This record gives sequence, C-alpha cells and structure tokens, in this order.
Amino acid sequence: MTQHRIITLLIAAVVAFLPLAAGNHAAAERAENTTLDSLRRGFADPPGQARPLVWWHWMNGNITADGLRKDMLWMHRSGIAGFHVFDANFSTPQIVDKRIEYMSEEWKQIFGDMLQTADSLGMEVSIASSPGFSATGGPWVKPEDAMKKIVWRELLLEGGTHFKGPLPEPYTVTGQFQDLDRKSKFSHYEDIAVVAIKVPDNERQLKPIITSSGGSFTSDQLMNGSYSDYSELPADPSGFAWIQYEFPEPVTVKAMTSAVDYLGRGGHAPERVAADTLMVSDDGVNFRAAAPVYNGFCYCQTFDMEPVTGRFFRWKHANPRAVYHYSQMKTSPAPKASKIAKFRLHTIVKINHAEEKGGYASAYDIDSYPTPEAPPGDVSCEVLDLTPFYNGGTLSWDVPEGRWRVYRFGASLTGKMNHPASPEATGLEVDKLSPGAWKRYFHSYLEYFRQAAGDMMGSRGIRYLLADSYEADFQNWTPELLREFKARRGYDATLWLPVLDGAVIRSAGDSERFLWDWRRTIGELFEENYARMTEIARGDYGLEGCYIEAHRGPGGGRLGVQRRRHVHEAHCLLPHVRDVGAGQGKLARPGSRGTVGHTRICLSSTYLRAEQGCG
Repeated sequence: MTQHRIITLLIAAVVAFLPLAAGNHAAAERAENTTLDSLRRGFADPPGQARPLVWWHWMNGNITADGLRKDMLWMHRSGIAGFHVFDANFSTPQIVDKRIEYMSEEWKQIFGDMLQTADSLGMEVSIASSPGFSATGGPWVKPEDAMKKIVWRELLLEGGTHFKGPLPEPYTVTGQFQDLDRKSKFSHYEDIAVVAIKVPDNERQLKPIITSSGGSFTSDQLMNGSYSDYSELPADPSGFAWIQYEFPEPVTVKAMTSAVDYLGRGGHAPERVAADTLMVSDDGVNFRAAAPVYNGFCYCQTFDMEPVTGRFFRWKHANPRAVYHYSQMKTSPAPKASKIAKFRLHTIVKINHAEEKGGYASAYDIDSYPTPEAPPGDVSCEVLDLTPFYNGGTLSWDVPEGRWRVYRFGASLTGKMNHPASPEATGLEVDKLSPGAWKRYFHSYLEYFRQAAGDMMGSRGIRYLLADSYEADFQNWTPELLREFKARRGYDATLWLPVLDGAVIRSAGDSERFLWDWRRTIGELFEENYARMTEIARGDYGLEGCYIEAHRGPGGGRLGVQRRRHVHEAHCLLPHVRDVGAGQGKLARPGSRGTVGHTRICLSSTYLRAEQGCG
C-alpha cells in the first residue's frame, strides 16, 4: 500500500469518527445534567432513608391522643421520617387535664393508637432502652438483679495465736463506694471472700495531732474505714482552707488517700488536679509543696508521690465552687463548706489511683498514673484465702507470725436509678455484667411494649431499640465475675482482691497487671451484654436492630460495644446554642453507611439515619 493511500485512509477514519465523538460528548453532558438534576431533586425532596429522625419526649405523662396525633402530622409535613419515643421527666408540672401514668392501660392504648398513626404516615418508630434516657433500668428490676460494687471491712491481727471471733459487720448500704450512702430504699448484700495479707514491714499506723483552718476533725474520723463519716471544712476567705497533721518525729510519706464531697470536684482536668496541694514543713511555719492532691472521678482517691519527709503535713484545700447543672440548665451557688471524709497519709507505696483502676470510676487516662516500683518493705508477698475458715460471720484461724490484715469482701448495690423518668417509671439500673439479669430486664421491658403494640413490632410499628446516653455510673461486681475472670484470664482473682484497696501484692507491676485484667474482664462482660440487647431485640421481638450511642462504660467496655451495634450513632454536643428553630435537623450530617449523626442543642436532639441492615 502506498504512503498516499495510507494517509487517505487515516483522514477518512478521523472524519468518520468526529460525529461519533461529538455524539458521545453530548451524551456525557446530558448524563451530567441528569445527575445534577437528580441531586437537586434529592436535596429538595430527599428519600426516606436520608431524612432526619427526631427525639420525641413524652414529659411526665403530659400526653393526649389528640396532641400526639397533631405532633405526628406536623412532623410528617416538616419532612421528618420518624422519631424515638422517650418517657422523660425534669420535675415537669402537669399541663394536661389528666396525667397519663407510664404503662397504665390508658398509656398503652394511647401508645398503640400512636403506632397506627405513624404507620399510616410511613414514619419509623424507635423506643428507648429504658424510661428516661439512661440507661437500662426500671421499677421491675429486683435488687439482686441491680448494679453492684465490691465493699470490704478489715481487721488487723497479731500473729502467733489462734483467732476465733466475728469479723466487722459488712457495709450493706447502697451507694457508689464503701459505706457512702445514697439514702436508697433498696438494699442487697452478699459475701464474696475472706482474704488476709501480711502487713508490709514499712507500714506505720500514724497518730497525728490535728488542727485546721475551721471545723473539727479527729484522727478516728479521718482515718477509719468509713466514708459516710465526714466533718465539714468551712470555706476560707483566702480561697483555701486547710487541715494539718503534726507528728512528734519526722515521717516519710509516699502516698495519700483523700475523700471530699462537693459539687464539681470530679475529673482529671488540669484546673481540678492542681486545685489542692499537700504541703510539708519541718517547723510548722515554712511550708513547701509536696504533691498535688488529685480529685479524680471517684469520691475517694489514693495517689502516690515522691517520698517526702517532714513533721507537719498540711492539706491545702481550695474552696468549693459554683457548678453549672447541665440537666437543669442553671448554676448552683458555691457550698459554704466541703465535706471531708478521709485524709490519710501512707508510709508505703500504694496503687496509684487504686479506686479508678479497680472499677469504681472510668478514667480515660489512668495509664498516665502508673504505680511506682515498690521496695520490698512496701509489698505484701503473703496472701491467704481464709474463706474456708469463715462461717456465719465468725472466723476461726491459726494466725501465722507477723501482722496480718484480714479483709471481709462482699458486694452491695450502687443504687443507680434510670433517669430522668416519670416517678412510676423509675427504678434500679440493671446489672450490666450479668447475662441472666440483662435478659430478665429486657424481656420484662419489651413485654410491656408488646402489650401496647400488639403485632406492631418489627417491620411495622416499633422497629428499633435505642440505647442513648450511658449515665448509669460504674459497677465492679456481678455474681459470675470470679468464675468469668478465671475462665478468661487463667488465674483466680480472689487472692488479688486486696489490690482494690490499694495494696501492692508481689510487685507494683504484678498488681497493675491484675487491675488491667480486672477491668478487661468487666469491659468484656459489659460489651457482650450490649450485644445481647441487639440479639434480644431482633431474635425475641422481631425488631430491626438497635441504635447505640458511644460512651464509656464499666471497664471501658463501651468501645467494644460499637463493633457490635446494628446502627452506629455519633454524638455532638453544642452546649451554648440557644433558640434553634424547627430546622435543627439540618445541623446533623449523614455519616457512613449504617451510621447516624446525633446533634444535641440544649435538650433537643436530631438523628440522621443511613441505610439499615449493617453491623
């Protein structure tokens, strides 16, 4: 083929292709315009799965069938795809002619009628995991199925003799820690074990002379085992009050335990950590800073410090402050005094932040507070399980040589209640670690709704269960815990229980490893129970799944919960926004597939739901 012939054919091919290319370009432009038009239409009239869901609080029985119907018609006209129903109460006054009690027959009838209306409008309905918005509790929870914490009493014994006698009466009161009392009408106690540790050689029983800037304190009150036995330290005009210990000879201190109750004291924020200081002096006149006094997340806090020696130790305590109450949206005046229950100095190394590490609070940064390595004289190397020698409150034991601290460990209720709910809907929070208690709770709760909903649970009517804000505090005991610990961690936790009181057993590293295993076991049980919530909702009641908000729980287990939930929820709090109108749903942005975004403005909340059916 000649060169001229080849060039002619190439020109012909290009000429023939030009109309096709132009046509393809025009088709691409039309497709792009169609896509843009589709996007515009989608934004103007979004599909149901992209429309917002809202929280719908039925406040303290102030509901009527007609009012609920009008609310739903308004929501539907506004483009809202559905709602999450809450029973709630912030001391809400009665504004209807007849208040409807939660789960009364009339309440169930109104709820069933609401489901029929929602179904006719094509609106999605979810219910909260309990009355109120936190967390899983109600009046049907029995004390034996409620949240529990470990408590203990102790007795010091000298060795070389046979001891037969009663151990101290247990702390059976309901509260956050030891005998700290919530003044609850509920009570439950169970013995766990009796354990003895040999007292470390360097531990001294201190007997100081006590003075203070105000109030009246005794060594028995400040150093006994009780946390409900407090005295008031009045606020000082200088901004700092104080309590001082004086010793006849210099004392070397390595740790301190404090317990003070006033509003706004919790947390590890820098301004709270540095508020109080332990001061030391050789002459009672010239003081120097020895260590910051940590507040922490628990009522009681034990913390280590660089060893410091002196005759005078002064706790310099900042006056209590005014506190803003988020739930009530108001500020309370500063208290006139702080309630001081504990000021104890230790001559041995203790577990740093033992209360938080033991599961009495959930501190996000406890890895920042390691326990320093303890010298041999600060460590308990001999630990004995005396439970076989204990019967009916009496211990019979041949005490080996040395000084021994005998612990009677038991469990009592934390007393946490579901909130903020109507009075008749308020009860104990269920045990978050026990599969049996968890199942009994949800079967009782969802049966109430089945009575109200009839066959409208699942693809129609109630479609989802919502576990919102976790504000049930913390627990570190369930009857199955020691068995679960041994099965998961491979050793018996019984001989390590004194570490919860700050005792260093074998070494600081070994004790910290036990506490890690302890929290890990609690976290796993918590996580597995939240997975069971979805299984119960879907398997036993035919619901489509669960919304679960991301919060910390006992042992830090809530992070693992996020892997198991059916629909994910992100939470963004904007505390200073006010007077947001009906369009507030636009503030939340859709997340990834299977995710909802949650924006809360004051007490209003909005969800954006993505496609269901993802794990």
